[in-house]
Amino acid sequence: LHKSISLISGNILKILEKISTSTWHFNCNSRSMRQKGFSLVELILALAVITTLAAIAIPNLMKFRRDYIFNDYASQIEYLIKHSKIYSMEYSTNIGICVTNNPKRLTIFNIGPDRDASICQSTNTFCKDNNHAAPCIVNRVTISEGYISISGSNSGSVVKIDPRGIAIFPGTGGNICISYDGKYSKAVIGTTAIRTENGMGGCS
Repeated sequence: LHKSISLISGNILKILEKISTSTWHFNCNSRSMRQKGFSLVELILALAVITTLAAIAIPNLMKFRRDYIFNDYASQIEYLIKHSKIYSMEYSTNIGICVTNNPKRLTIFNIGPDRDASICQSTNTFCKDNNHAAPCIVNRVTISEGYISISGSNSGSVVKIDPRGIAIFPGTGGNICISYDGKYSKAVIGTTAIRTENGMGGCS
């Protein structure tokens, strides 16, 4: 977008510079007038074309950027869920996958060996290489864009994963869904498998 604007601005400046330095010659006998550079009509046509192209390109570039950000969040969510299963097996611990709306955030918690521990914890401490004492945050992603919404099943306490990498609560698994502009991307967490659904119509 910045490159396109810079290119358009540069072309306009070149046109104006050429007009300002052009010379006019008037021949009284032939009643003709010649110029070096651009005529006023050419300038108006050039500006009209540039304006039309900008009016078409800029909205499309903005939509492309929003689509890219949306898809990037969907990829991050899928990765974090898959990583949480690996983490649970590597450190022999239970994992809680939690979604909140204020802020709009997906958080992966290390909830420790207690299978009855709450999925969503109140800690802000991150797990570190030399310290994985529960509860701590394994990973999280925060959605800062206002046009993207996020929701999680089971009132945000999406799912609990045990040290075998198996979703143990709720028994049917859970899902995390983000939506934007009438389309959605949903990460569905089954007992042992994870799949991604994409479609139109928003989260349901």
